Amino acid sequence: MAPSKQCTGKVPCNNCIRSNTECVIDESNDNRRRFALKRKLEELTKEKNLLDQLVETLRSSSNEHVVRLLDLIRNKRTSLEEIKIYLDGKATDSEVEMTPELQEVHDRLEARASKRSSRRLLDVAWLSNIPVVEVPAHPWTTVTDDDGLVSFLISLWLTWSHPFCNWIDRDLFIRDMRSKDTNSTFCSPFLVNSILTKASFYCDYPEVFEHVNDPESRGMHFYREAKQRFENEDGRITISTIQGYATLLTSMALIGKDRLVWLSLGQLGRMVADISSSNPPMQLHGNENKRAEGRAIDNTIWGVYNLTAMFSTIFMKPLDQEKPLRPRLPSDHDDDDAADVAWSPYPRHGDDQPSHLACVFNSLCKLNELNVEAIRRLYQDESRKAISRPGMEIVISSILPRLQAWYIGLPKCVQEGQSALPHILDLHMYYHATIIVLFGLLKTSYRYPSSPVIITPKKARETCVESAHQVAQMIRLYRSKWGIEFISGTAVYWLSIAFFVLLDELQDQSNHKAFIDLFSVAKVLSKQWFLMKGILRMLQLTARQMHISLPPETEPLLRDFETNMWRQESGRRKLSSAFPNFLLLFRRVTDEGGGLHNPIDLDQYLEKLDEVSKP
Repeated sequence: MAPSKQCTGKVPCNNCIRSNTECVIDESNDNRRRFALKRKLEELTKEKNLLDQLVETLRSSSNEHVVRLLDLIRNKRTSLEEIKIYLDGKATDSEVEMTPELQEVHDRLEARASKRSSRRLLDVAWLSNIPVVEVPAHPWTTVTDDDGLVSFLISLWLTWSHPFCNWIDRDLFIRDMRSKDTNSTFCSPFLVNSILTKASFYCDYPEVFEHVNDPESRGMHFYREAKQRFENEDGRITISTIQGYATLLTSMALIGKDRLVWLSLGQLGRMVADISSSNPPMQLHGNENKRAEGRAIDNTIWGVYNLTAMFSTIFMKPLDQEKPLRPRLPSDHDDDDAADVAWSPYPRHGDDQPSHLACVFNSLCKLNELNVEAIRRLYQDESRKAISRPGMEIVISSILPRLQAWYIGLPKCVQEGQSALPHILDLHMYYHATIIVLFGLLKTSYRYPSSPVIITPKKARETCVESAHQVAQMIRLYRSKWGIEFISGTAVYWLSIAFFVLLDELQDQSNHKAFIDLFSVAKVLSKQWFLMKGILRMLQLTARQMHISLPPETEPLLRDFETNMWRQESGRRKLSSAFPNFLLLFRRVTDEGGGLHNPIDLDQYLEKLDEVSKP
């Protein structure tokens, strides 16, 4: 290096070029490079420390904390910042406090992610997935011409949504979709776009967003095309029209539009009556195709009955519906007509398992027969005006043994502990949510007590809390087996009913763990289903207004939710939901005749309290 002039640090430097001298940089004396290496070493040290802290947390924390932390890490919708917020909220000595380096790592990862191509074809997970079914995009939708994307979405729907919300014959639908015949019986553009709308909620690829940078627009382009396709049918009623309409209504409810859904259920019922009258129950037929088509129609009619009954139970409003005079699905495991399809956790890798679709479906039908009867006997009309306290006790005490008999009499393949398949867990959670909906009406003492008391408020509270814990246990099992990312949208209802019960019982420390588990799942689901976001906001405001102290683990996550996820004006504007605040509903059915006061419906509650409520 030139002796009289300092090297500039470039190779070769200008001074060495002018002096015609070999350029050799003494890196030990070059402060800039030393500082760069020092910074790099510090960054690597920080990242190693972060990894050490995460490992230490997983090693030393309580089991329930580890499960929740792993759940956050596994879910690809969870950012590193949210993991940091969760760890920051920990309270015990064995739980390590996260350091600011995590944000630096997060920022680098986010910057790198923003530069990636938006094409999912470059996604390693995508390349490694073989869809459950391969079906064409054309001529069913104009949103995309990508057969791979449509096959991916249909496969997601068949795996995570269809097995519980089952009113579509899987084989006939796939057969007709592959035919590309828009006049086929069991597939139509309206039905396909309705299914793609629902399936989009299980996917984060940019192609399923109507607006690329807005996760709340997930599936909305399919939704709009489905609505347009329905209008184009111009009142013609086919089996695929009914199936598509029922599927579309479930999506509408989960984006917070259930008031419109409630009005539409009457129209759906009339459509079913029309198709039922023109397709009487099929007698035994030697032709297998005819038998399959007859079963598919029966399946649809019973499936719509189940959908309507579940809405009636969830929203606690009676509906005038009669049990279908149709055979249910054959579910004898020795019956050739009841051949079971395999289920695997697509797009994850896992062994095929018997799906037990018919057993789940028939059990759901039987449960809903009891629920329809109970809600019809308990409520005088859709205003949720209940009958007298003694009358409610008589109804509930007469229904309970039949509910318990249903639970005990479940087919062995779907009994508790026999299988952890998502749709089987969904069935069990619905049962426990039903118990809560019924006994919640009796857990508050009436202002004007009547005799005799068949079910005491104490017994009713204990029953509700026990069922809420059962829902939490099912959610934990679901999370440990399958993760939260693909949890069925119907779980939003069972989870919400359970955590409103536990919200009213947090003075008992033994209820904290179940509440925290349900809350942590609800926070993740609020990114996926807009209804869950509104319900979570209602829970937050209810706790604040009623001065309920929440477990410390939930407070930082709620602050993050309020600051970064909930937008007051736009959030309220998007909601048109009568989902009830179960804590208030159960507390306010206290007068003879069940008089209710003040808003308990989700949209009205937020309209009144969201703006005025400040932390």
